[in-house]
Amino acid sequence: MTVEQIASHLDQFRERQERLASEERARQEREEALFREAAEKCGNILRTVVEPLLEKLSATLTNYGHANLIHPTQETEQITERTKLRTVEYATALAVEREKGQMILRVVASPRTMRVSSTIGVPHGNFSSVFHAGEGPLTEAEDVTNRGIVDFMAAAFPLR
Repeated sequence: MTVEQIASHLDQFRERQERLASEERARQEREEALFREAAEKCGNILRTVVEPLLEKLSATLTNYGHANLIHPTQETEQITERTKLRTVEYATALAVEREKGQMILRVVASPRTMRVSSTIGVPHGNFSSVFHAGEGPLTEAEDVTNRGIVDFMAAAFPLR
C-alpha cells in the first residue's frame, strides 16, 4: 500500500466510525424522546384519572370519620449500581389509619411497559406486606384503580 492508499483507508475508516456514532446518537435521542413522551403520558394519566378517584374515596372516608392521606403523583427514578439500568415509575397513593396500623392503596404507572398496577400495602416497621389488587394497560387505569379500591375497602374495612 502506498502512503496515499493508507491515508485514504484511514479517512474512510474515520468517516465510517463517525457515521456509526452519529447513527447511534440519533437512535438514542429518538429512544429518549419516546421515553419522555411515555413518561409524560403516565404522569398525566395518574394525575387526571387516578388521583380524582382517590380524592373521591378520600372524601367518602373523611365523611365517615376515617383519617386518611393522599400522596400526590410522584416520579421515582432508580439506577442500578452494577448495570446502570435506569427505571422510572409514577405513583400515587391513599393511606388510611386503621386499628392495627396504616393501610395503603398505591397505584403505579411504568413508562417502560405502559402498564398500570394497583397494590395494597400494610407497613410493619422495617418491612411491609404488599398484595396485588389489579394490573392492566395504561388505557385501563380507571378499571385497575377501581379494582384496587374494591380490594382496599374489603381489606381495610372487612364485613366479617
